[in-house]
Amino acid sequence: MFELQIYYYQNPLGLLQTGDCCDLQASGGQRCSARDQCDTIFHACLKEYQARVAPSGTCTFGMVTKGTG
Repeated sequence: MFELQIYYYQNPLGLLQTGDCCDLQASGGQRCSARDQCDTIFHACLKEYQARVAPSGTCTFGMVTKGTG
């Protein structure tokens, strides 16, 4: 059995992993909207121990994807 608890996650700047804004302001400006948070998705893949972690491959013990909000 595995358990993962995420108690708190915040993205106050409203940025994607690439550094781009989640959503542009309605006025078409280039600044990120302070009120709009990104739609966050957590992906967990449980594998056997790896000396060098590889993001690809089979999730030996299972996987789960969970969206927030």
